[in-house]
Amino acid sequence: MTDGMAADYEEIYRITQQVWSVAKAASTIEVQTRNGTDLKATFRKDWKWIPCDGRYWEQHRWGNLPEGETFTAPLSVDGVIAAEEVGDWFAEKYGFLQKPVVMRVKNGRLTSFETDNPELRTDLEEYMAQSPCSTRVGEFAIGTNVGLTRIVGNFLQDEKFPGVHLAFGDPYGFETGADWECNSHVDVLASHATVHVDGRKIMDDGRFLL
Repeated sequence: MTDGMAADYEEIYRITQQVWSVAKAASTIEVQTRNGTDLKATFRKDWKWIPCDGRYWEQHRWGNLPEGETFTAPLSVDGVIAAEEVGDWFAEKYGFLQKPVVMRVKNGRLTSFETDNPELRTDLEEYMAQSPCSTRVGEFAIGTNVGLTRIVGNFLQDEKFPGVHLAFGDPYGFETGADWECNSHVDVLASHATVHVDGRKIMDDGRFLL
């Protein structure tokens, strides 16, 4: 609360809206991090990007707090994400990962991952085996809470840190318009990212250029 909720929400609103306005027209987004993330995502024009800017002023509009991200369901993702933190109950159990889990994705599907933690490996294998779409990338998101200065091990906040997170599983079709669903959804974080949208750099090592 002292980090994410004490941020300047006027600035978070401004940044989120700017990122959303660029991302919603994207055909491709490329992401790199110092930890080894190197991936390319493609998008459908008829699937919506959702701006989560912290302004919940109208009846029936809701979100989670702290806030600051924009997300959609990608058409496909290819490459590697070096996950510094895993969402759902993994964050409570494992917290911030000093050595990221290296996850390889091809055609929008998790094909393999590498970790030297045998318990984490088993937990991830079981989670990803829940359904045929549990290994499919269902969310691509850019964190926009510029008030955050550190990763704290609480994924609900950490996913808002300037960077990128993916989720394997359900694409929140009721919001994004994606035409498939899944009974699982787990996010993975790559903070301090460098992000190019259709060749335009909008973030450099976690710093927005907007």
